[in-house]
Amino acid sequence: MSFDLFNDPSEEDGIDLTPLIDVVFMLLIFFVLSTVFVKPGIEVDLPTVDHAQAAQPKKDWLVISIDATGKYHAEGGPQSLEDLLTILDRHPGSAVNFQVDKKAPFEPFIRIIDQVKTRKREDIIVTTAGENQSD
Repeated sequence: MSFDLFNDPSEEDGIDLTPLIDVVFMLLIFFVLSTVFVKPGIEVDLPTVDHAQAAQPKKDWLVISIDATGKYHAEGGPQSLEDLLTILDRHPGSAVNFQVDKKAPFEPFIRIIDQVKTRKREDIIVTTAGENQSD
């Protein structure tokens, strides 16, 4: 009677997928971490101006967009005026950057500016397209 100590009958013949899964997982982590994270926004057709000053970019800007239909957008999605007021109160130290479509009605812009001024916010920026800047 001979015993083979190095051959385990419970092991199956085949390819071990563990190293392949490890490599795929590491590639997934690499691509997720190397992706540039951009704040989501909406497509706004900005009005052009002849004389404007370039604002110094800040990381803590609160961007509020108004689309061509007059709807508000902030923090990655559409918001009501009441939701925008809550967002403004949550970010008391942030500059408020308005991006208003040139076809947007004026009333939604005036409503939110009035609420921003009521909250004693002074750091307000209105983004426009420059004279030489295209869409």
